[in-house]
Amino acid sequence: MRITLADVWNKPTFVQKLYLPVLVNLFNAVNAISRNCDTVLDVGCGSGLLLKFNPAKLKVGLDRRITASEGPDLNFVKADAHHLPFKNHTFCCTIMVRTLAYLDDAELALRELGKVTKIDGILVVSVAPTLNEFLYFVGKLFFLRLRSFKDDFREHKNKFAQEKLCEKILGRPNGQLSFPLISILALIKGEKILVFKNVGARNENVGQL
Repeated sequence: MRITLADVWNKPTFVQKLYLPVLVNLFNAVNAISRNCDTVLDVGCGSGLLLKFNPAKLKVGLDRRITASEGPDLNFVKADAHHLPFKNHTFCCTIMVRTLAYLDDAELALRELGKVTKIDGILVVSVAPTLNEFLYFVGKLFFLRLRSFKDDFREHKNKFAQEKLCEKILGRPNGQLSFPLISILALIKGEKILVFKNVGARNENVGQL
């Protein structure tokens, strides 16, 4: 079951109208990647929209602020991404979308993600290019007084090369997909989805603290 704009289009702000179509495509791509996984963890799940449409038999969403209700195959855990409250190698697929930049210690969170992923399971992480930081700055400079822009251009805690950090911790990705920053500017690079395979002991970085 795919996510449509109708599922997220609830009195959107001007900025949201620009990026929501991209977000829908990104979420659908993540769910397609994990379609053969029976257990899925979404770290930084927010409203739980991605999980709601994920086909897994057991879905767990984790966030510091839970804003969604549970279902028969959908559970939410209020916890910190830096200390995941699960046993090692629990989930067939672990997901971290639009979360890395807001973490106090992104490296630790990625190691935690690797720990709770099953051996030969997959990790799906979205990363933003350094260019995004410049665009966020421009947005703040010119549109800070507009409430819609103030809400959407939140301060990133981590201004780093997210893709390089993921490769340092999780190894080289097995695949990737690219998405534009906003729907009307398809030529401007936005997020990437990186897909990693958890090779466990064969990769000394994954799951080591």
